[in-house]
Amino acid sequence: VQQDYQRISPSIIIMPPVLYPHKSRVDGQVFLGLSLARQSEEGHLSSNTHQTAFDLNQLLDRDYSFVASTGEDGWLAGGGEPGPPDSYKLASQDSAHVEILRIGTYRKDWGGVPKKEICQVLESDQTILIPQIELVPTALVENKTTHDLELRFDMEPGIPNFQDLTAPLPVNWQLRFLHNQLFRHFEFPSRFCPGAFHCTLARNVEFRSAKHRAQYFAKCDRVIQQWQQQGPQPLHTMQGGLSGEPSSGLYLFTDRKNVTHFFKPNFILSNGDDEDKESKKIIILDVLREEWDETALSWKPCGKGSMSHGDTKKSSRWPLSSSSRKPQQLRTVTPPPSSRARTPTKKRPDVPSKRWTTPKKVREAAAADKRGITPTRARTPTKGRPAVEDVRKRAISNTTPTRARTPTKVRPASEDVRKRSTTRSRTPTPTRTRESILGSTKPKRQSSRRSKRHSTPKPKRKPEESKNPGRKRSDSTEKYMWV
Repeated sequence: VQQDYQRISPSIIIMPPVLYPHKSRVDGQVFLGLSLARQSEEGHLSSNTHQTAFDLNQLLDRDYSFVASTGEDGWLAGGGEPGPPDSYKLASQDSAHVEILRIGTYRKDWGGVPKKEICQVLESDQTILIPQIELVPTALVENKTTHDLELRFDMEPGIPNFQDLTAPLPVNWQLRFLHNQLFRHFEFPSRFCPGAFHCTLARNVEFRSAKHRAQYFAKCDRVIQQWQQQGPQPLHTMQGGLSGEPSSGLYLFTDRKNVTHFFKPNFILSNGDDEDKESKKIIILDVLREEWDETALSWKPCGKGSMSHGDTKKSSRWPLSSSSRKPQQLRTVTPPPSSRARTPTKKRPDVPSKRWTTPKKVREAAAADKRGITPTRARTPTKGRPAVEDVRKRAISNTTPTRARTPTKVRPASEDVRKRSTTRSRTPTPTRTRESILGSTKPKRQSSRRSKRHSTPKPKRKPEESKNPGRKRSDSTEKYMWV
């Protein structure tokens, strides 16, 4: 499995974490799972009743007091949507469910499994052990990616006590027990389980504000705490099974609204016989020792896969039970930028500047320069020294003599420079004539573009050296004439 998965580049895989992505052709909606549908007067009247343990209407906001909007299907649980005029969402039946194994399609060439093969495996008593399913909700989750409201049914604690057979089994162990068996037996390209294990209440949920969101989850927190106090409950009241107790088994769905088959439990823990109970508990713990990891697409020890850690990037979990309540799980609402308390900024230390910093000091220095007094540079007052202003006043009033300058070399006069220049040995300059000053009277020859340094005079062509013997020069016109 792992080798086939690594053959494809991870950047190309954008589909769900199916077993063989390159062989899964069509994504279908066939799955094995549990049905939480229940008819209600507030929902669609044609909805079916598959469980009476939990009234999911207590988790819904049909008056839209906290929720601003939902998807076009509205509320998927609690009886569904009645449609106009009671509700202006799409009229639909209750489709609340929990997926355990996504099959996709019944066609092998599309990556699915035939329907006949599934029924044969689940109807036999030895292949897949179906226990009496008794569940309790553990958390309410908002999906960060799709903004769906999801009711979780996690196994708590995530790691059972494998050493002590007298210790109680974890809550909701039946889902992981069925999941591992089905994943071990069926191996087909489209096999996966979307977000095990949850029930979607509504899609694309948007709240009115952060305050309304917190109030809604606080309301749901109180409801789920009441259910947890009652303990795990069987999902429906259908009589049957091995001992005549309420039979809570597995469903086969063509899609979330159409249930086609129901498979009764064939593996029930008896309360009377201790030996039978202990032997079956060993089988349960042996199946729960491993779990499927959706990221690596491989089996891992219990507690080290994606089911135990959960997908924290996709969902934000709210603390619902007192044992699992953590303050850091609650989201803090940040105030708007206008009302935020500004942090005080640190003031820079006053560093004395070496230059004159005020226009008044500059004017005083300019006035002292006109009078011929050299201004002193402003210094930081130290112990035993007078302040800068007192020094300036004394410098202006000539009470304090200025520092003597170092004598500079006196520049010689201009006459001395001329005398020294005439005494120097220079090359004799040529005598300047009238022609050199006014220019010669001869007409100047037109200079070519090329420099005279690089140009050579062309010799005049004689008449007898001409290439054309028929052309002669005329003495009268000094032009070439044709003879």
